[in-house]
Amino acid sequence: MAELLTSIEVGRPYTHIRNLWVKEFGEVHKNPLRPFTDPLDDIPLIDWSCYSGTPALNSPPIAFPIRGCPFSCSYCFNAPLRQIYRGLGRYVRHFSAGRAVREVQEALKFFAPSPVLFLSDSLGIDLPWTEQFLDTYSRLIPLPFVFLIEPKLATDRFIDLIAKHRCKCVALGVESGSERVRKQVLNRFYTNVELVAVADRFHRRNIKIRTYNMIGLPTETEGERWETIEINVKMKTDFPRGAIFTPLPGTGIVELAKREGYLDEDISFRSIPTTILATTVLKKLDRDRIANCLCFFQTAIVFPKWIGLIKYLIRRRPNALYRLWFGVVYAYLHRKSEGRKVIPYIKYVLDNARYTRGK
Repeated sequence: MAELLTSIEVGRPYTHIRNLWVKEFGEVHKNPLRPFTDPLDDIPLIDWSCYSGTPALNSPPIAFPIRGCPFSCSYCFNAPLRQIYRGLGRYVRHFSAGRAVREVQEALKFFAPSPVLFLSDSLGIDLPWTEQFLDTYSRLIPLPFVFLIEPKLATDRFIDLIAKHRCKCVALGVESGSERVRKQVLNRFYTNVELVAVADRFHRRNIKIRTYNMIGLPTETEGERWETIEINVKMKTDFPRGAIFTPLPGTGIVELAKREGYLDEDISFRSIPTTILATTVLKKLDRDRIANCLCFFQTAIVFPKWIGLIKYLIRRRPNALYRLWFGVVYAYLHRKSEGRKVIPYIKYVLDNARYTRGK
C-alpha cells in the first residue's frame, strides 16, 4: 500500500507493484506476491487513533503477537494460504517479546482497561518465546488476558506458565464432538478423551474455558451434532460458543461438500451468509432443525438437565422467541468470558446492534 501511494504521489507507474493486480487500458497486470515481512518487528505499531470517538473502542483491547498458524484445518484459510505463499518466507512468525508487549500498551491508550484478547491463531507454538513474552507482559501490564490455543499445545508446562501470569480464560477449538467428523471432515486430530483431559488440567488451575464449536457440517448426522454438546458437558465448558458452519470457497472442506452433494459447483463468496449465526447453506440438511439447535446450543451445555426439553423445542418451527433467548444467553456468556463490566458491555451491544442495522 505504501509503495502504491508513493507511486501515485510522484506520478510513477504502479502496474508493476508486487501483490497488486492492476487493470490498465483493458489489460490486467497480475503481479507476483511479495515475501512475508520478517522479522515482524519491521511492521510499524498499529495506530488506533483512527478509532477515537467511535464505538469500536468499547471492545476489549486486542493484540496479534503471532502471525500464521502451523495447522491445516480443512475449513480454515491457513492451509491454502500457505500454499499460495510457498517459498516466500516463514508462514508462522512471532514479534519479539518486547515489541508484542508494546503493541498491547499502544492499544491500552485507546481501549478500556479490560482483559486483553490475544487473537493470534494459537499461543504456545514456541514455548520459550511464550515464556519470555508473558514474563515481559506481566511485568509491564497489570491486566489478565484471554487467548486461543490448539488443544494439543496445552501441556502441563504450558498451563503452569499461563496460570502464573494471570491468565483468565483460554479458548479451545472443539469444533465437533464426533471424532469421525473431526478427523475425516475437519482435519483435526485429537480425541474426546484428550479434550476432557485438557479441560481438566485447565480447571485444576482455576482457568476458565471457552470453546468454539460448529454445527451443520457436511456428512454430520443429528446424533453427531448432539455429541458436540455432550463433549462440552463432559469438559465442563464455562463459556461454550456455537456457530453454523460457513463454507469458505478454496478450502478443503468445500471440495468435500461438493463431492458429497452438499454444495453446488458454483459456490462463491457471494452465496454464503455474512454471519456465522445464519442458517446453513448446505443441501441435504434440515435447516430449521439446525437453526433451532444453534438457538439452544449454549443452554444445553450450561444446563444439561434441560436437554430433554431442548430436544423437544428444537423440533418446533423457528421463531423470534428462540432467537431472543439465544441473544440473551450468548451476550451473558460472552460478557462473562471476557470479564467485562455490565454497563460498558450493554453500550457495546447497543452500538453493535445499531451498526448491523446500518445506522
